Amino acid sequence: MEPAADSLAAKEQEESSKGEQLLAAYSQGHLLLESAADHAIALARLLEEPVTTMAPWTCMRAGIESAAMSCWLLSSQITAAERISRSFAFRYDGLSQQLKCARTSNNMGAVRDILARMDETEAQALSLGYQPILDKKNKRAGIGQRMPSATQCVATILDEEKLYRISSAVVHAHPWALIQVGFHAPDPNRPDMLKKSLSKTSAALFLLTALDFLAKPAWAEALLFGYNPRLLSGILERRYEEMGIDKCRRFWTC
Repeated sequence: MEPAADSLAAKEQEESSKGEQLLAAYSQGHLLLESAADHAIALARLLEEPVTTMAPWTCMRAGIESAAMSCWLLSSQITAAERISRSFAFRYDGLSQQLKCARTSNNMGAVRDILARMDETEAQALSLGYQPILDKKNKRAGIGQRMPSATQCVATILDEEKLYRISSAVVHAHPWALIQVGFHAPDPNRPDMLKKSLSKTSAALFLLTALDFLAKPAWAEALLFGYNPRLLSGILERRYEEMGIDKCRRFWTC
């Protein structure tokens, strides 16, 4: 994952004394891109026979979230300082989740290690000039900046909040969502008799969304690292054209 010599990423590293922290942000963003790609492949496989009706929604949610977070970290529209701030916030969020897991299993040794890593990460951020992030009780609530929720990132970065909320409802097994996306009533006179089914509209939505959440972070990384945008846009143009996707969704032309 080497940036081109005249790329924004290369310039960020040349102009900043925080090269190590920038590399961490790039790595986080690329890992999330790999996650989005993995879920795009899995989503396509879930549409093969025997077709599943609810699992694609959970897979789509993970892909959308990974893509949004990747774009958030790899954006070419932010400063190096902001990128590092976001990276610290993402690291803190991950450490917080690890801490919850350790406490759930009553692994006090792991709890102490994670708390020490949090302190070390915060000290590093403070030494670089970032301010403490505290809650109303003056306790640590973030590092670098307050981490936005996944829903906020999906809404602002990908503009897919409605789709994300529906798929989240499926993940959390809310009956209204499961019935809405995974069943239909074959007999209109017996609406209470349901059969599992996947509509053609849903299948098309999955494929379109999978393409989007793979393409958008890949495009963000290409702009940041100075990869050939003309080559990538040509690839995207062909794929979107093959799928009959309307030109208004071809974000790289905007």
